[in-house]
Amino acid sequence: MTDPLFAYFTAVAGADGQASNVEIQRCLKNYDGSNFSLGTCTRMLKMLDRDYNGLMGYNEFKEMWSAISQWKTSFRKFDKDNTGTIGEAEIIAAWKEWNYDLPDHFAKIVLWRYDPFFGNRMNLDDFVGFGITLKQLFGQHMRRRRNYAGKAYFSYDEFMLISMCLI
Repeated sequence: MTDPLFAYFTAVAGADGQASNVEIQRCLKNYDGSNFSLGTCTRMLKMLDRDYNGLMGYNEFKEMWSAISQWKTSFRKFDKDNTGTIGEAEIIAAWKEWNYDLPDHFAKIVLWRYDPFFGNRMNLDDFVGFGITLKQLFGQHMRRRRNYAGKAYFSYDEFMLISMCLI
């Protein structure tokens, strides 16, 4: 039996069997039909690029597709008015469902960072970008926690390196 996702990946990746951020961008769509931003596609690739070659093989693509599907399901759940965007209350509800303990006022900062039009709304692309960043930050924090006290310890160099990798 042929895997339909593999057939799709082969069409996206082309002859080299690897998908670049630009090739990934062509297959990821917002609910209004527009493509995801190249920035989100690049961050998704970097999050899953296990061999650091700047390309995504089929297994990485499959993992990306699964993550995108989960974020889409979550986004649809919180986009109660079906506008293709979510606002502050929905973002707070989303991260609480994901078990992130963040202060509510953090939502204003998230919207300021991810909404390019400063309309206090976030589309699916921005929601995925936010999810990627949150997942990576949380992962870095967990690796540096001591005694599970909720505090992480970073040297200046570690902090700068992590920041540059996430920007």
